[in-house]
Amino acid sequence: MVLDVKTRWNSLFLMVERFLEQYPALQAAALDPRLRKPMEKDKLDRITDEDFIRAEEFIKVMKVLYTSTLCVSSEKSPTCGQILPILEKLKDHFTVQEGDWQFVSGIK
Repeated sequence: MVLDVKTRWNSLFLMVERFLEQYPALQAAALDPRLRKPMEKDKLDRITDEDFIRAEEFIKVMKVLYTSTLCVSSEKSPTCGQILPILEKLKDHFTVQEGDWQFVSGIK
């Protein structure tokens, strides 16, 4: 399990990515009658389709930033020459587009 660390934004990215990977198992567990009663007793919110879509959109938007962070954080290769092209790509990627969903626009 990946947990969020407030000082490292990429831990949130990895946590949401893992959520998407494990979503089928989470859905199966939520539908299992043996687990439903404890969930209802604890008043746990169910994961909605909209939650899943938001997680997918978050990953689509943030994957470029995550990959860029890995590129410039590399210790084994020079990164100075990569900075300007990466910044240009990030600038283009995070520009709000006309067809962007409101949730995506809020992230950008």
